[in-house]
Amino acid sequence: MGDLAYEKEDRGYVVRCWYGATPGDPALIRITKDDEPVRNFHYPAYKIWNIAAHFSEIVDVLTEAP
Repeated sequence: MGDLAYEKEDRGYVVRCWYGATPGDPALIRITKDDEPVRNFHYPAYKIWNIAAHFSEIVDVLTEAP
């Protein structure tokens, strides 16, 4: 895992993104709520800022999930 790219909070959910260990590696995205894992996934590093920009919409979907 590389350096932390960003951390963002919305309604108790936190998304953290780490750059890949070397250039070209996918980034690691981790979403938690109350420090409990919700989702972990790899994402192309050049697209990571889309997650940050749309995080409130992602939280909308997570809060609607059964």
